[in-house]
Amino acid sequence: MNGCETKPGVYRIGLAHGSVTGFGNSDDTNALLDPARATSAQLDYLALGDWHGAVRVDARTWYSGTPEPDRFSDNESGHALVVEIGSPGAIPKVEKVRAAQFSWVALSEELTNADHLDGLRSRLDDQFSDGPVRALVRLTLSGGLSVSDLARVKAWCEVLDAEVAYMAVRDDGLKVRGDLSGHSAFSANPELMAAAEVLRQMEGIDGTGAENGADSARPRQAQVGLQLLFDAVETALEEEAA
Repeated sequence: MNGCETKPGVYRIGLAHGSVTGFGNSDDTNALLDPARATSAQLDYLALGDWHGAVRVDARTWYSGTPEPDRFSDNESGHALVVEIGSPGAIPKVEKVRAAQFSWVALSEELTNADHLDGLRSRLDDQFSDGPVRALVRLTLSGGLSVSDLARVKAWCEVLDAEVAYMAVRDDGLKVRGDLSGHSAFSANPELMAAAEVLRQMEGIDGTGAENGADSARPRQAQVGLQLLFDAVETALEEEAA
């Protein structure tokens, strides 16, 4: 590019694929693009590909990114660049135009009661550019909930899962808080109540949320077991109601 001559008045446009910075891999550092190439080669504009997000390197050098996102990453993907150059040598005017048809949305939420779900859904809807049917969602949920609120959260997730194109939920941060006797299935069944209380003790949490000194190797297993117990109870209640 540096040695390629053009006639006066002709635009000099460069196209290249590669990275302008290394990421610790020796292969990367051996094949880097010079970020100052547009200046050294007297280019009006250098269009780069490789990075999946829209990135401005300098006034004459941009990565356009991919026209459709391909991961949960806040890297300005899903755009096309409209580049206008008034005349050879002029600074380009670059405009990002959304091209993506799908929204990739990742949110983390701490819940203390199921009423927080309304606000969470509102924030999700704000990020669904073309509605839930064209949305891919990844949720990370944490916090302490009552048994009934935990059931409401599960039902809410099932409704959302049916509306969006893809959904992944990580809920291992959710824990049971409060009195289990508030759940009819547990209050009416002493054996279930006893099993749930044993699992809660193994989890390392008492009814108020304080640590009770349980073996640190067991809390996660107990939490999974408690969730499975609640799921089984909810399923049995649904089948009974049907």
